[in-house]
Amino acid sequence: MHTDLLKKLVFYERENNLLTKENDKFYKEYTSSVEIFKKERNTLNEKITLLEKSLKDKTSEIRNILHEKSNVASLINFLQKE
Repeated sequence: MHTDLLKKLVFYERENNLLTKENDKFYKEYTSSVEIFKKERNTLNEKITLLEKSLKDKTSEIRNILHEKSNVASLINFLQKE
């Protein structure tokens, strides 16, 4: 009886060790994946920020060109009246 209990105890300790190792392995893989995801997300956020700034700059540039075009059209109109 004592021997059976000892065998079971040894068996359960081995199983527990294996499960602990698997759990640790899974946790490391999970945390690694989370870190990779965070880095990718940050990279994408930086790219989005750069694209938004570029879009804003291009919009301002277009607005300025349209304003200059309007000024030229007004000047041409004024000179034709003279």
